[in-house]
Amino acid sequence: MRYQEALELIFSATQNFGLSFPVTENLIYSHIDYVIDNIGLRVVRKKDTEEFTSSSGTTEYLFTKNNVTNQIFRVQFDETLIPFVSKKDASALEASKIQNNSCYYDENVDKGVITACTSANPINITDVAHGLVSNEKVKISEIVGLLLAAGSLSGVNGMTHNITKIDVDNFTIPVDGSAYAVAYSSGGVWRNKTKKIVFLKTPDSGKTITVNYYAKPEPRNSIVSDIDLPDGLENAAIHYTLARLLKLDSKFQLASGHSGIAKKYEDEYFDVNRNREIMPDIIPLPLQTFGVYE
Repeated sequence: MRYQEALELIFSATQNFGLSFPVTENLIYSHIDYVIDNIGLRVVRKKDTEEFTSSSGTTEYLFTKNNVTNQIFRVQFDETLIPFVSKKDASALEASKIQNNSCYYDENVDKGVITACTSANPINITDVAHGLVSNEKVKISEIVGLLLAAGSLSGVNGMTHNITKIDVDNFTIPVDGSAYAVAYSSGGVWRNKTKKIVFLKTPDSGKTITVNYYAKPEPRNSIVSDIDLPDGLENAAIHYTLARLLKLDSKFQLASGHSGIAKKYEDEYFDVNRNREIMPDIIPLPLQTFGVYE
């Protein structure tokens, strides 16, 4: 299922609830993004890896994948395991001048105000002295305009974009706005979503750094992006999102019903996809290990 279908289903359903506040595209996205990440990390828990090549004098390495989380369970420097610590513990180690090979996860928290955008390919964004560098990730919101047509869903707002720095005041995002019928008119803010692994001691140059982590679902690149959840769990995301919107309006009974439906979809996923692992402390099922040594 694509985000566009999910958004339309949620918006259509909310029209029957009589909510006391306007249900906007950005409001739905803010809740469904949270719900999808929550389901992915709590239910699916897929694993992923990103590798870097160490370079002289560099202690920070920017993640390029969009599904990175702070749930890192192993860091290797070639074949050597590197201790992974919290940012707070890392600060204490640095303050005590302890030089070791520990590393920690960090995120940039910079933000800026957009003053101009061009309907081009790629879209150019202006923010005086933005302070960004190429390959950093920003999430954009509150832009008025930059639409394929009046009333259409935005392909810029609410998305995380990998930017290219043009100069100190301009950067581009990989979105083709050349066919946009509605030009930029006002507004827009960006927030830095760049994630990185930071080493307390500079690694030797030319080595392979491998970071293993529990990955969240891939974020939207556009409104037509597929929701990165297994079949069936997209339905759970829709109902959890409806429940969150209902709770905002204190409609707790209706919200409870949608939460219950979402939980049933999760239970169905577990029942179908739970792996039958060989357990050493129980009698194996007949033919459970058949073919293992073939």
